[in-house]
Amino acid sequence: MEHIYNAYKKEVQGTVTYFVKKYRTFPELMGVPDIMEGFGMHTDFEKACKIAGVAQPEIVQQLLAEVTETQMPARVIQFMAPGISVNMQR
Repeated sequence: MEHIYNAYKKEVQGTVTYFVKKYRTFPELMGVPDIMEGFGMHTDFEKACKIAGVAQPEIVQQLLAEVTETQMPARVIQFMAPGISVNMQR
């Protein structure tokens, strides 16, 4: 049994809000899904971690680094090669 963590930020009603999730996972047992142990949401990242039950400073710093790193902008990916069309009929 071990813990895994997930953190992200999202703008909610014009305010940047941090979301922190704490999961318990069982890698030694095949097919057993992860169990969410804690969930924190707050405009202050450290308070969101406390609400989620993440207390280890090294994990908090690692999650903060993940949240604050610059995100790559989305880009459009073309699914079909130019000049190829598919007839859609009913």
